[in-house]
Amino acid sequence: MHTVDDETHSFFRIVVLKEFSIKDFRCCLEDARELFDKMPEKGCLSNEFSFGILVRGYCRFGLANKGLELLDEMRSSGILSNRVVYNTLISSFYKEANMQAAASNVLPTLSLLILG
Repeated sequence: MHTVDDETHSFFRIVVLKEFSIKDFRCCLEDARELFDKMPEKGCLSNEFSFGILVRGYCRFGLANKGLELLDEMRSSGILSNRVVYNTLISSFYKEANMQAAASNVLPTLSLLILG
């Protein structure tokens, strides 16, 4: 049996991932963020997967700093990130030739994932 939480997360994944699968469909990032922000109104709390979808979307379009902002939001919300989010951010900063940002902003918090 699906709960409202499961259904909303499934809907979020389907809508957002479908839109992100279209190359250069940057405009959907704002729509995805708006949907993400409305999830609590539908009784669906954000988790590492919903945050991860947005991080991946931002990074896919070269907006790793926006993905990093989401990582900060995750921490502020008490949600621990998973390795997919960290790998996505590190890879994105590497592609942007900005390993300094990865080293100073992402890697220090990676120890939380590794060491608990």
